[in-house]
Amino acid sequence: MFVNGKLEGEGSLSQHKEGYEWKYLYQGNFVGSLKQGKGKEINEKGETYEGLFNRDKKEGKGKQTLTNGSIYEGHWVNDCKNGPFKVTNKTKEGTRTIYKNFLKDFPKNIISEADFLKHNN
Repeated sequence: MFVNGKLEGEGSLSQHKEGYEWKYLYQGNFVGSLKQGKGKEINEKGETYEGLFNRDKKEGKGKQTLTNGSIYEGHWVNDCKNGPFKVTNKTKEGTRTIYKNFLKDFPKNIISEADFLKHNN
């Protein structure tokens, strides 16, 4: 819905470029035409993000699924992975889950499942 020329409330936004396969889809909440609160985004590569947005950026708890089947679950700050993440990869042998920390200052980025759960529950 539009209020004073801006998207407000629940809705969806899609973008397509003529002559290109590029596409984008967002379904969720808008405030002042910005993604805000819970939503789902599908980018031009087919990657999905389901989670929280703040002022048009991924912010808070979310889940990103890549086209190769990898899944990242954790927290985002200002559109970037930040802190403990559960990373699930599909391999020829099956599914493999590791726990990583995406803080720049953290010297070792592999963490325990317990540390992940402590920060994500």
